[in-house]
Amino acid sequence: MLHPTNWVGEQPYFIARDSARHAIVVSIRGTMSVQDCITDCMYKPVLLNADVIGLPHLSGCQLHCHAGVVTATSFILSDLENHGILHRLLLGNTCSLGSKQERKDWHRDDVFGSKRLGGHQGWTLVLCGHSLGAGVATVLSLHLRQTFPSVRVWAIEPPGGLLSAELAAACREWTISSIHGSDLITRLSGPCLLKLRHELVDSLVRCKVNKFTLLARLSCSPDIVEPDDFIMQPGDRENEANVFRQEFEKFHIQQIKDRPLMVAPLYPPGRLLHLRRIPKNGGSEPVLGYEYEVRWISANDLMAQGLLVSRNFFTDHFPDKVVAVLSELSMKSRTKDPTLDRINRLGTFKTEGNHAAPPT
Repeated sequence: MLHPTNWVGEQPYFIARDSARHAIVVSIRGTMSVQDCITDCMYKPVLLNADVIGLPHLSGCQLHCHAGVVTATSFILSDLENHGILHRLLLGNTCSLGSKQERKDWHRDDVFGSKRLGGHQGWTLVLCGHSLGAGVATVLSLHLRQTFPSVRVWAIEPPGGLLSAELAAACREWTISSIHGSDLITRLSGPCLLKLRHELVDSLVRCKVNKFTLLARLSCSPDIVEPDDFIMQPGDRENEANVFRQEFEKFHIQQIKDRPLMVAPLYPPGRLLHLRRIPKNGGSEPVLGYEYEVRWISANDLMAQGLLVSRNFFTDHFPDKVVAVLSELSMKSRTKDPTLDRINRLGTFKTEGNHAAPPT
């Protein structure tokens, strides 16, 4: 089943059957249109309903979630309820109640046909997506897991500013997220943007040369540039730029006071698998152009890094790049890397000693 609509807060998705793994897969598209970009920009956190997602012990800021993702999740959840495809596939054709315990006349909406809906009882529900789609898949799982306890989520490069620390940790049981290199989006959040802005202003105040000289040196010989050639040490010399710094600090404090949700800490979901580039150790050229190591990383450590500005920080997010890396590592995992071998088997979500700790 394919749902192609796309407006603000309406993510296209499709439902597929994986007969080899006995799984029903719901795949949600990531950012591709202007409407999706608007959904991405709806960052201001909103509160999820603790009772609806089955986490009644959470309250207040512990329930914070990206507003645009919540809007897109509500659209897909409503559409799934209207058609009842998942209920009929995984719970049987006799199911007549939706997850809200409201009677549904699903037999009148025969999208697949009764023969194609049968024979999937006991199969696993898998939600997946890239970027915005990964965020929607995760929040959707919070709503569906009480009806479908076998739900699993593969979040490919999810937004960094997605869930509160408590919600991100709760998803660890059924969610694995991939973080490729220095991907910008997986580290993007309000606090990280404010940190980058503060570092840019600090560098501007301490810069010894004009912009043209700096850009020329960085463009012509970036490998031999040393920070001390351009940046003064703190307190080296008083100058008029310090007045600018003081005015900026006043603006920064007032802005946070007026808009406190700007600094609300949000994190990527579940257990985080970092695909980190490592220096080549000689020998033949790697297939992907880089050597990679796979490691678990905590959400706290990832977001504490802030935005890593590099030549790859934008392209590391592209789905074709991520798929190529995951495919190559998956092939190697069968003989070389026990960590990848474990996650390569669908449904292996047991907590193990080498997993990163949840955000605290």
